[in-house]
Amino acid sequence: MSPGSQLTPPEPTIPAKSPPRQFAVREDEQVSEAVIRAVSEQENVDLQNVAPLYERIDPDALDDFFEPNYDGRVPTVTSVEFDYGGYTVVVRGSGIVELH
Repeated sequence: MSPGSQLTPPEPTIPAKSPPRQFAVREDEQVSEAVIRAVSEQENVDLQNVAPLYERIDPDALDDFFEPNYDGRVPTVTSVEFDYGGYTVVVRGSGIVELH
């Protein structure tokens, strides 16, 4: 190494995050059912092989949170985040379930 030269450390590499996988809540299902379906599809396993949702969050409370209010509208600015099935799950009032 010549005098005056400096060792430059390599640039740190930050692993790229993949975008969340999104699933739409179907008209014929509750939000809690959509969460279970999303994990089932993401993991490519049967619904019966997904861990019970109630071990992480109350499914009835989750469903009630996204029920239409007194004027029939679902609050679209609402979101709930919790860990389930090895994912961080974000449920949005817009009817989207995201797996991070």
